[in-house]
This record gives sequence, structure tokens and C-alpha cells, in this order.
Amino acid sequence: MSRWTEKLEWFLELGGVKKDVWLLVISGIALVVSMFDPFSFDTAWVAIILCGVPILLEAVIGPVEIARSVLCPMAPGETAASPGMKYKHYAPACKTKLFAPEELGKAKEEFFALQSGGTRVLVLCEGSAAAAFPQEAVLCLGNTPAEMAENLYSLLREAETRAEVLLAVEPVGRGGVMTGVLNRLRKACAEG
Repeated sequence: MSRWTEKLEWFLELGGVKKDVWLLVISGIALVVSMFDPFSFDTAWVAIILCGVPILLEAVIGPVEIARSVLCPMAPGETAASPGMKYKHYAPACKTKLFAPEELGKAKEEFFALQSGGTRVLVLCEGSAAAAFPQEAVLCLGNTPAEMAENLYSLLREAETRAEVLLAVEPVGRGGVMTGVLNRLRKACAEG
């Protein structure tokens, strides 16, 4: 992937206020440059396009919002925004428990407590958290968002065959591909 494509992807994933601020800064620069006219075209058009296109798109298609149930687990009794968001789709047959990234220590304690009680337990986590557990008990999602997206379901299926309990530690990353990874991981580890 080229450097410019990576920069564009980074910019598009900013979303919300951050993206709006960047658009306003670039537009402001374009307006100032247009007063001195060093180019063969009027750079004010850059400001008009950067600020105007999002406004026009929102006027035509309406505001686009990501449902809360996609970003975090649904509360008991909460109604899904659409049928595709209601069900957990796939979950391993073994028991599962999900931990937030900052609960790594708690996951580690639970792992060793279950293991000392004779329970076959595995831990699903990203590469940076894997060192906290015995290597043979780790199902490593990977180190990049793309690896985590690619590996998630195969590792959940592997846990189903090898473990009685799967402890999953959410990856630290957020946004972009990770929104989908976290959504699927939360649904797979949801109870009920």
C-alpha cells in the first residue's frame, strides 16, 4: 500500500470532530492561499469542496451514525437497531468470558484459578498480551487489525474443540477494522 493511500485511510478513519477540524484547517489554508493567488486555479475551491461536500452528502442521505450496539455490548432488554445487530451470530460451544484490555491482570488471575482447578482453559488475545499466559494456552489473534480480523473465527472454532472455558481479552485498538473485530468478539462471547 502506498504512503498516500495509508495517509488517506488514516484520515478517513478519524471521523467526527477530528476529521471536521482537519477539514476546517485545510480549508482555512486554502482560503488564505487564494488571496495571494500563486496558482493557476482558485484555491478557494478546495475550501468549498472540503466543507461543502460533507454538508451536501448529509443533506441528501441524512446523518450517518454507528449504532451503540455495534460499538459496545447490548444491555439486557435493549432492542437492536436492526435484526442483524440483535444476534451474536457465532459463538463457540465452550463457556466464554470477555475482559476489557485494562483487565488483563484479572484475566490472568482467572486463568490460573481455572487451570489449577483442572479446567481446560484457553486465552484469546492479541500478540502484545500473549506473554502474560503460558504459550500453550494462548490463541493469538495477531498483531495488526488485518491479522485479528482474519484469525478471529478460526481461533474461536479452535477454542471450541480444545477448551471448556475460553477467556478472551479485547484488543487495545479501536476504530476502522477493529470496530468490526470487537463487535464480533463481543457477540461471540455474549451470554444467552
